[in-house]
Amino acid sequence: MHKSTLTKKNVRTTIIIVVTMILLTTILGVIIASFQGASYRKEYTNWEKSVSSYAMKNNNLSFSKLMIIGRLETEEETGNQKKDCNANNERLTKFTNVKHPELPFNLFGALSGSYRESGYMDNETSNKEKATRQAISDMNDYKDLCSYYVKSLDIAKKEIADTEPAKQYKLYEGTDQQQQQSCAIDGCLPKDKALWPKLADIYTAYVTSSKRYAKLYKEECFSNIYKKVCELNAKYYTEEASLQQKYNDAIRKGSAFYAGFSTRLEKKYDPLLEKAYADVRTEGIPEYKDSESTIQKSLMERIEKKIDANFKTLAQK
Repeated sequence: MHKSTLTKKNVRTTIIIVVTMILLTTILGVIIASFQGASYRKEYTNWEKSVSSYAMKNNNLSFSKLMIIGRLETEEETGNQKKDCNANNERLTKFTNVKHPELPFNLFGALSGSYRESGYMDNETSNKEKATRQAISDMNDYKDLCSYYVKSLDIAKKEIADTEPAKQYKLYEGTDQQQQQSCAIDGCLPKDKALWPKLADIYTAYVTSSKRYAKLYKEECFSNIYKKVCELNAKYYTEEASLQQKYNDAIRKGSAFYAGFSTRLEKKYDPLLEKAYADVRTEGIPEYKDSESTIQKSLMERIEKKIDANFKTLAQK
């Protein structure tokens, strides 16, 4: 047989093989795309049912209503706050664990009706997915403020309990005698210096609480918006712990040299904190002149409204 005839035959065979392989690959790709499309629709349906169910059952957002302004919460009230924090954490875990399905890329997807249908569905569900991501983000904000608020209450309550015995050594507290002297000069200390070391022992509780506040502000800021505020408060309480320790050491030796340190520290940090609050303040949030608890309550109310709006979107089928 002539050599050129053999070459032509080999070329035809090669073309046939290549075309066959392309055809088989395309068929296989379309089959896989169809399975992917069907699988996506099933996964999406399950995801949507779960999200809608969680949104309908977990929309009792009430922490802001449990926040008491003007006094410390009772143990029962704090207990209810902790239950609410735990409920939000459970809610957040459910939403976080239910992952939105992703339609895998397939080169031959356009040739499959099942895959194309799923692609259209994927585009249409983007709003619901965004609402889910936003709800998760807001629930994380809820968790941060919830955790911070409860822990700060625990610190305050322990400090009050641990320093309560000091009252027995300051018999003039609340009387005219106290009003006539400046705590910034003598610390409102008893005239009997023999009692001062006993007060110093009790005042170690202030050192401990200041350190705990500094740690809390550093590790668990009540809001990412107020990160600068938390950084300043962490520095404030770190300095306060150091100065309180120096004050305690001084009164043990009969000296009131560090008396009034707290007032001086406040004068140093108040302008800085006021600016930090003002820099990020938004409409509807109280100003620095209001208590931090009032600001936190307003923040929580705003967070709750955002979560509730997203839940209403997600509850729709």
